Amino acid sequence: MKLQLIQFKASPSSGFPNITVSTLNSPCSLDEFDVNIIDLSSPDIWYNKGSDCTSVNCVEDFKSLKIMADKRKKSTVLYALPQNLQFSYNYNYGKYNKCAEIKNVIPHICNFVFSKLLPSNFPDFQLLFEPTKTDVNGFTYNADFYFEAGCTKLTYSSLSNKVTTIGVMDKRAYATTLKITESAKKLNDYINALFSVENGEEAPEWMENIIFFDDIIQNSIVSENTQLILEAGQKVASAKSKLAENARYKSILYTTGNELVEVVFDILERVLDYDLSNFIDDKHEDFLIKKGNLTFIGEIKGVSTNVRNGYISQIDHHYYDYLDRLHDEHLVEDVHQLLIINPFRNKPPMERDPIHSDQIAFAKRNGCLIVCTETLLSIFELFEKGSLTTEMCIEVFSTHTGLLNISDFD
Repeated sequence: MKLQLIQFKASPSSGFPNITVSTLNSPCSLDEFDVNIIDLSSPDIWYNKGSDCTSVNCVEDFKSLKIMADKRKKSTVLYALPQNLQFSYNYNYGKYNKCAEIKNVIPHICNFVFSKLLPSNFPDFQLLFEPTKTDVNGFTYNADFYFEAGCTKLTYSSLSNKVTTIGVMDKRAYATTLKITESAKKLNDYINALFSVENGEEAPEWMENIIFFDDIIQNSIVSENTQLILEAGQKVASAKSKLAENARYKSILYTTGNELVEVVFDILERVLDYDLSNFIDDKHEDFLIKKGNLTFIGEIKGVSTNVRNGYISQIDHHYYDYLDRLHDEHLVEDVHQLLIINPFRNKPPMERDPIHSDQIAFAKRNGCLIVCTETLLSIFELFEKGSLTTEMCIEVFSTHTGLLNISDFD
């Protein structure tokens, strides 16, 4: 049996004799081998220069391999999924500023990263974290995850009976959470246990055209239900994608810093019909939005406390600093202050204290409008449903001070 092991890095001395070892960015043709093992266990894969865990730096290699897997004619592909490695992301100033264990971001990886690599006909699955051991062919294999999936289940953990290998047998595509690539012996024994032909010769291709018994009826049933499964899979994938998008917007209820600012910018761009991509953060205000002669100057905060006078004073300081700049340039604008804040971000919204009346009064005196992120989400929800318009948002933002309530749009 000819095997190809595709790894992030490969060398002639990689410890896998009689196995062709190639790299993610330069694999050999899949159909030149009986089984191709795509090894995702290298820690070097799990880096993303972007701001979240929905991609990896080698995603273009993933996309190329996906095309190769979709176009192959006869070979088998096996994806060796990672253990609970560290995922580093948000690259700035020469280093990765954030990291997370894979188990803590696994929905992002299943929904966004694996989808760039796995064959198009591979069913959706989710991974759950639970370290287990699985016995295969006399060897014990470790796994940090197990599958929740509806396709064919091939191996189970020894004591807890959790699914550790799945596959689509007629498509010759498989995935395992087992740590199979730590030695050549373990890898070969696993491959032989799953894929060796032990029951006589393999059927020739022309056998597919030989019709006997109720083959026509059964093929018709397979065809009809395969189409139903495909359509259902597309609906599920679409729903999961929308849920992931919703989760990103809802993240403003617990995030802070750049992560919070990025999503708030996205919402403000939508509801105010304004492009913030050219805004330069020069350590003054967090945003400036100009609609005609109206200007909204804003501060965005995610804090573990309630709203404080200091936060209101900070946006007030930006406000007067901006007026000074307008004066120096002999310009006149109708400027309004927005404090977009995620208070008590470590608590569920229903457990958060109300904004104190003293801070609301202070905001009114300063001409500041406090917009809590929960209210901003409600505004965005109504906007997406068509119940609010950009003009309505501009009017309320420019005519209200104190604390914004969703009832202000009635």
